Amino acid sequence: MCEILVNKQEKDSLMIQWLLQNLAFLSISNADLILTLVLDELQQLIQSNDIKIHKLAVELALSLNYPINNFQIVSQDRIWLNQVEAEMNNYFPKEYKVFNNGAVEINSREELNRYNLLHLVLGDELYKFISSNEIVSDFLNFNAVYMSRFQEEKRERKRKHMEM
Repeated sequence: MCEILVNKQEKDSLMIQWLLQNLAFLSISNADLILTLVLDELQQLIQSNDIKIHKLAVELALSLNYPINNFQIVSQDRIWLNQVEAEMNNYFPKEYKVFNNGAVEINSREELNRYNLLHLVLGDELYKFISSNEIVSDFLNFNAVYMSRFQEEKRERKRKHMEM
């Protein structure tokens, strides 16, 4: 029984980490939508005795601009919450251009590498969770298409530049 609980906690933690890392690619409307999908579980995870999962869940709520006061947060978290909020302000580079459909124009190799890395680290269970949810799955498929188009356009620009 204990082993199952640990595995579930690891899966929850992985799910939250994945969502956090993908926030740079979400518009506010998409973020609200995904928050709605995980809200009940997020509330439970925030109240987890596992400090790592608790902090990740709080960070996810903050980064989705969800009013943190709606969650039950213990008082010793307040200083840490301020630090997380400061970090979150740095998490979204100002130069991102976010389109109405939720796609983000990515202008740096670093951002592209981070995006590609996210897809490499997806575990089987997390993949099942995401692919079983039609809205999240559609959003990810859209971004995969967007990114392949982005790479294709980049190659085309490079080819034209070489021809000059």
